[in-house]
Amino acid sequence: MIPSVPSKTQYSGGMLLVDVALLPVRASIVGVRVTVMASQWVRPDGPLRRENGLIDMADVIVGKNGVAEQVMTLLSNPYGPVALLRAITSATSPERPLGKAIQDGGFVDSALAPDGMVDRVFQSGGFVERVVMENGLAERVLALLENMVAIAPTIEGLQDPLARIESASRYITEAAEPLTDLAARLPRPRFPRVAWPNGVREDLVEPPVEVKPPSRSKPVPGTPPRTSKRPPAKP
Repeated sequence: MIPSVPSKTQYSGGMLLVDVALLPVRASIVGVRVTVMASQWVRPDGPLRRENGLIDMADVIVGKNGVAEQVMTLLSNPYGPVALLRAITSATSPERPLGKAIQDGGFVDSALAPDGMVDRVFQSGGFVERVVMENGLAERVLALLENMVAIAPTIEGLQDPLARIESASRYITEAAEPLTDLAARLPRPRFPRVAWPNGVREDLVEPPVEVKPPSRSKPVPGTPPRTSKRPPAKP
């Protein structure tokens, strides 16, 4: 006789009993694997404890002076991004000059409008074209820079003579210092003091000049020159 094949119900019941019987073994195997894996993770060279590992990364994020603390400090700073955002919002309000400039019909709108300031700057014959045209501002600035580069060797050549002149002036100053000290130490000449009456020298006081009005009388004829009455010497 052919043995009867067990039914599906009997097979399922048998497998269930086997699973229940082997459950402690499987649990112990999983526990061993978890323990081995944990020991590998917590080794000094493992993913957790090694340099720049998970613990170091976590410390960088949530540790002292970490990213989280710095973000909180930055947000709580009265001069931080939040305060900056508030200042920008306040500055761009419609009542402020900046808000009036960026609103519709403001300065920015008129500058960017067709035939506005920006168009006039970049149009033909505008400021940009005059700068980059031949013999324009850009070429003149470049020519000036080339001239400055050309005279740079001459300026460098003057440094040595200027250094010599400075050294000579320093030498002359150092040589003159002893003479200056010697002149300061020499005694000054003392002159005798003369007491004058009333404190004024009479020979230094000029007499007043009397101015006489012109006389209207007839001029007196001049006196003839006197002749010597002394007899001439005998020969």
